Amino acid sequence: MRLTGLLPHFEGNVFSAYEIGIWKPKPGLFQYVADKFERKPSDCIVIEDSLPGIEAGIAAGMLVCVYNPDEESFPNSPLVKNFRTMKDLRSYLASIGVCVA
Repeated sequence: MRLTGLLPHFEGNVFSAYEIGIWKPKPGLFQYVADKFERKPSDCIVIEDSLPGIEAGIAAGMLVCVYNPDEESFPNSPLVKNFRTMKDLRSYLASIGVCVA
């Protein structure tokens, strides 16, 4: 995130499996973050690009938005929404009422 200049937008809100000792595809990291922000899993959105991350998000009961430009085959679940571009993701999030700056 330093390379892209995004770190200042997330300062203090970056979490790692190393902090809690639970790695994907287990949902522990996502559950930890939801708890930290006092949110229900069903109110959370995970943005992922890997199968273990997708599986972890599904297991946590969160909506998983998958960056999938090559249209790979990922788990079929009502919790998974695939996107080919970040513009598509932004449009989808706006359509479900998520504020995107």
